[in-house]
Amino acid sequence: MAKSDIERLLRTIDSRGTFAVRRKVAADTLGLEVKGSGKVELPVSTQTAKRLIAAARPAKHGYKEQTRLDRQVRDTWEIPKSRVKLDQRRWKRTLGPELDAI
Repeated sequence: MAKSDIERLLRTIDSRGTFAVRRKVAADTLGLEVKGSGKVELPVSTQTAKRLIAAARPAKHGYKEQTRLDRQVRDTWEIPKSRVKLDQRRWKRTLGPELDAI
């Protein structure tokens, strides 16, 4: 079921209340890899965390029309999207049934 289908179905609910759902899947059913760090197993071990830190860079933040690096505003690291690889087949196989259930 596509996101647009879910949105369409949610719009048909005639309720003044709120809607929430919670589903869980095992973290090891998803495939995540970071180039230069290898496969990421969850929960993240100390050794994997060190490899991820080595692949990361300080995160910048937006201020008006500028992009700044200021640790007093944003003291965190990020891994560029180009270095992250998701196993699409595993994510779809795991999350597809969950979305259908929702």
